[in-house]
Amino acid sequence: MSELFHSSENYRSLVYKCSDMISILDSNGIYIYVNPAVTSILSFEPEELIGKSSFDFVHPDDLEMTNAAFRNFTAEATFHSPPFRYKSKEGNWIWMDVRASNLLDDPDIKGIVAISREVTELIEAKQQLEENEAQYKSLFLYHPDAVFSLSLDGRFEKINESFTTITGYGPEIIGRHYSDLIHPAFHQEILQVFKNINKNSTARIEGEIQNKSGIPFYMNFTVIPIMLGDVVKGIQIIGKDITQIRDANQKIKVQSEMLSDIFESITQPFFVLDKQWRYVFVNKAFAEEVGQDRLSYIGQCVWELFPESVGSKFQEHCFEVARTGVPAQFDEFIPSHNVILNYNIFQCQEGVTVFFTDVTKQKETELELRKLSLVASKTVNGILILDPKGNLEWVNDSFVNLIGHNREDILGKKPTSLLAGSETNPAVLARIKQHLRSTLPFSEELLLYKKDGTKVWFILDVTPTFDQDTNLTNFICVVKDSTELKKKEEEMEQLSRDLFYQNRDLQQFAYIVSHNMRAPVANILGLTGLLRDSKAKAQFDHALSLLTTSTLQLDKVIKDLNEILSVRDGRHARLNETIRLSEALELVVQSQTEQIDSSGSLVDNLIDPAFETQATKAYVYSIFHNLLSNAIKYRSPERKLHVTVSLENGKDATRILFTDNGVGMNLPDTNGQLFKIYKRFHSHVEGRGIGLYLVKEQAKAMAWKITVDSKPGEGTTFILEISN
Repeated sequence: MSELFHSSENYRSLVYKCSDMISILDSNGIYIYVNPAVTSILSFEPEELIGKSSFDFVHPDDLEMTNAAFRNFTAEATFHSPPFRYKSKEGNWIWMDVRASNLLDDPDIKGIVAISREVTELIEAKQQLEENEAQYKSLFLYHPDAVFSLSLDGRFEKINESFTTITGYGPEIIGRHYSDLIHPAFHQEILQVFKNINKNSTARIEGEIQNKSGIPFYMNFTVIPIMLGDVVKGIQIIGKDITQIRDANQKIKVQSEMLSDIFESITQPFFVLDKQWRYVFVNKAFAEEVGQDRLSYIGQCVWELFPESVGSKFQEHCFEVARTGVPAQFDEFIPSHNVILNYNIFQCQEGVTVFFTDVTKQKETELELRKLSLVASKTVNGILILDPKGNLEWVNDSFVNLIGHNREDILGKKPTSLLAGSETNPAVLARIKQHLRSTLPFSEELLLYKKDGTKVWFILDVTPTFDQDTNLTNFICVVKDSTELKKKEEEMEQLSRDLFYQNRDLQQFAYIVSHNMRAPVANILGLTGLLRDSKAKAQFDHALSLLTTSTLQLDKVIKDLNEILSVRDGRHARLNETIRLSEALELVVQSQTEQIDSSGSLVDNLIDPAFETQATKAYVYSIFHNLLSNAIKYRSPERKLHVTVSLENGKDATRILFTDNGVGMNLPDTNGQLFKIYKRFHSHVEGRGIGLYLVKEQAKAMAWKITVDSKPGEGTTFILEISN
């Protein structure tokens, strides 16, 4: 092989001096030959690669791609691979672009000739360009201010969402001239800015514009040229709504003028010392603080005038500021005046400037705050201090004991997220986040979970705190356990529901007494009078027969009342019986065997024999009994009665379907009265109108729901829903 490459002096010179890496590989990718350019590109000597697989140096993430490309290439004449990373001798990854020719069949070459060029700078530049484009797009589209582009003749070309939010104009503004929005008084000024725009300049300008609704407001515009080389191709503008800021600045200006006079008389005491520690300036507030003429201090040495300051922290810091130029701020107790002064010392051209403030009361307040902190740590209620992002910075022992978590487990985390559970209301969590963003005080009640999974209701009273620059510093959260209060509220709601049901029952009873009992009682009274006055036996027997009928009617009403009262009194009984519905239905079918057989009816029990539920057995039996009795009573004369009872299992509830093919009914005709007491909708069959009322009340007593679906001439389906 060496003879081949040394056979031609010109060819050898070309290969040896080529800046690209030229190599020959066998069909497995093993290096047969490598030119000297490999040293400048990968730092390997050519002989270090001979006999080694080229794939050993390919980046693991690029290996699959290069392997696949190489396999495909062996069947082709030429090959140009996508850029991939190749490891240099120093272990660095170099991006390479490879072009190869398949000369395996050439008797002189018998290999694959590859020309590899380093393209690291090109790839990195491309990646940087893509990143820059992504950043620009992100800044343009998602900038909180209105960002838009204008052509050189002033027409809108692009707008972002904030532009639409602020001005009300959407895509319909594209192609229109900016002057359609600008106040006429502002035209000349912005036109001048556009004329003077060039690659080395940006401009800021303020003016009044009108939104889509015609409402004027003020904006601050930053005007930036869009350059292509040295040519301005367009204008990009960032517009910030400064209406509120402008109004606020106007108010601040007025307030500043009002406060200026106040500051002249209520300024912090300060003085200036020269480099020989002599007073060169004393303000009016200082003179008032010490009670002497300020001119009497000028030229006096501070250490001579106040010898007690020698060796003090004040002297030590004065020397340090004069030497280093680093400002100092500290407190010091002055025994001669029994006060604590706060000093701020700055280096100035003359020497040092000293500001001081009597902070004795402030320190007393801080002591009080420390005492309050001690109280907060011992109070029964939970006290939390959150950072501006809502993360927990401090919590008292009461809250830690209440939730069962270690303090270390919850510090630095968002308490509501940590303690939320399956029944925590997400809407309340969303409101809390919104409240925190608004930085306004708020209160919320929220269901959270202790570490052991116990539910607990909390009332959160949250107050934000700010520094002297009105920057949010913390949220103070007082947490009260309202679980017992919530239980009492729920008990009161249940009591209210109970009272409603009892009142409704009383209304029903009043109806029964007034309409059902009065008639038979009146009959009995009349008949007893008739018996008393009767002389003939036939008349007596007739009256006695009527009296017996009225008495039986009264007895039925009283029995109905007993059944209703039994359901009402048992409505809140515990459902402590495990019942197999299939067995309960079989008992009902057996009890009505005579009616079923005599009517030629068929009853299919399709309930899973293994299905069990917690319920009141007597109620379940009564419900099935009344529904089956009604099905037999209201069967169709045109066909044999067929009753099917089945189950439907759902995610949230199990449904019992009690279906018959009887006469059916037109539900709209019932006007919602189907389950009311003494309501009947079929006149061809005798009945009292109490069966479905009992079914409804007994189902309600077990927290079951009942609905009905029916069509005249087709049949009826009663649906009993048992919550899972």
